[in-house]
Amino acid sequence: MEIDKELIGNKIRMLRESKGWKQEDLGLKIDVDQSNITRIEKGKKLVGMDKIDKMLEIFDISFDYLFEDVLVASHSLETDDAFYNTLRNSLNVMCFEDLKMTKKLIQEIYHCIDD
Repeated sequence: MEIDKELIGNKIRMLRESKGWKQEDLGLKIDVDQSNITRIEKGKKLVGMDKIDKMLEIFDISFDYLFEDVLVASHSLETDDAFYNTLRNSLNVMCFEDLKMTKKLIQEIYHCIDD
């Protein structure tokens, strides 16, 4: 299984932005220069495990949380389900604000199902 660097990069970008940090701020915290943070967030470079460990700590998240999107995307490819492929492709090209709105909509749907 190949890791989707773009999905991981998007997750890292969203986590960074949720803290109000610039790329430079994250870079200082994990000892990576700003240009490499840009490449990581764009999916051009995969972050090393030592840096992942630092990110898990500073974002206070689990390894599973950081990589859950990759597992979901991998599963959808294996099942060859057109709906999941379309959804995955759409999420990959959404801007941050659209992703936030989509997340809120999904949370509302789940909330309605739970009621």
